[in-house]
Amino acid sequence: MQTYFIDIVFTFCQRNPNMSEPKIQFKIILGGRRVVDRVETTEATLFFMIPKCKVPFRDRVEVTVNGLTVKIDYQFTTQYDSSTGTLKLDRFGKFGGPNSGTDAMITKLMAAHDQATIKEAFRQLAEKLQVRETAVPATAVNLLESSGPVFPSVKPAWFDLVPAQSHTVQKTIEEPDDIFFDVETAEVQDAFVDVTVDGLRLVLTTNANVGVGPQCNKSKGSTPTRFVMNRLGYLSENANFGERGQKAVRKLRAAHSDEKIQAAFQELAIKLLAEAEKNPSKKRRAPPTDALVWTPSIVTEIDLSKRLKSTEIKSESMTE
Repeated sequence: MQTYFIDIVFTFCQRNPNMSEPKIQFKIILGGRRVVDRVETTEATLFFMIPKCKVPFRDRVEVTVNGLTVKIDYQFTTQYDSSTGTLKLDRFGKFGGPNSGTDAMITKLMAAHDQATIKEAFRQLAEKLQVRETAVPATAVNLLESSGPVFPSVKPAWFDLVPAQSHTVQKTIEEPDDIFFDVETAEVQDAFVDVTVDGLRLVLTTNANVGVGPQCNKSKGSTPTRFVMNRLGYLSENANFGERGQKAVRKLRAAHSDEKIQAAFQELAIKLLAEAEKNPSKKRRAPPTDALVWTPSIVTEIDLSKRLKSTEIKSESMTE
């Protein structure tokens, strides 16, 4: 099921005959849910096991086949060195896969050597390990038989090699509610700028004593709802508190209608412009009128919601 996103947008300017009109942007972005296809890759895995066979300690066992060297020793750190074509193992078991970290050791191994070479190297290694563990002197005799040396039974050596595999999975992406608000010439100052409209108070400040934004305190009795911001742009974003900003926007929209929120932000924009006129030294400088305008290529990763939103805002400004 496809969920569509509904946007409420307005753009207005505070007119001043002595200056160019600054751009003010506001947008209520309603969240939703959508399903996207994502390609996931499972790293290659290798399994090598000889039951009841001990990994040698201080006795390196190694073989070389077609430029691939496989070594096993308890004192090694398991790794694959592509520069020398050497695979070092410190244990039996499974290697690679989702728990192997970012190294993707077996994937690198299979990229450098064909499967037949890898399998033959491990066959020779298994053979060498068993000869080492159960070697019998050539002069030994079997006391339970009339003649002949002892030939112990050979243990099975289990081996499995699975290449990396890619498959497409469907993932559900949750898009939170958000509000975009920007006043072209306004700077966010420690001294807060606030407005109150019909039980909704908006506060814009970087002063930590007022509260770290964004946050939303719902109204209690005659006290209006207070929505605190410490930045312009996407108000749900807050690098220090994760989802706190998303929660604040959600609470704001639950407490007040979109029309009232829009009216409050319009009042705040007008007040920000007035504050900027009173304090020219703190006013954000407008870009030069002859500045070059560069437009990047459209991003195709549809799960990067903030990039999508940036594209939407850009598209609107271009049509004005």
